[in-house]
Amino acid sequence: MGIREKWSFNETSALPYSGSEEDAMEYVESRRSEQLYAHTCSKLCSDKGCGRLFVADGNWKLRYVHCMWKVPVSVPGFGNANYPCICPISPRHGHAFCEKHCKMAQAAGYPSELRRFLKKCGVPDADKFAEMEEMALEIADQG
Repeated sequence: MGIREKWSFNETSALPYSGSEEDAMEYVESRRSEQLYAHTCSKLCSDKGCGRLFVADGNWKLRYVHCMWKVPVSVPGFGNANYPCICPISPRHGHAFCEKHCKMAQAAGYPSELRRFLKKCGVPDADKFAEMEEMALEIADQG
């Protein structure tokens, strides 16, 4: 039996399944937030982390500026997350990287200023992401 059959709409919530429309919505939300989406898990679903993975949505939809340094994103106990491989820290004003990665790029002989860095990468003529991967690998080999 669903909530429609159980709920008695009235002005006061005298019984467990009674009250206003707002009371009903609060009840549904409290039940929904306490439960996981029930489904039959396939091998592919399980391989992607079903049962071990929880989604924190909204983060990348905000379009905030982030450091362009490529880093693997991992969560202790879960391994690699299905996130873009970038540093989530905001870059220094006018730079491609956060403070830490600006210092690392400069120490390796790369400019950290955004326009100079993009020019060094050959943008728009070159694949900037391939160039950044090469740079990150080169610097990782040095460190």
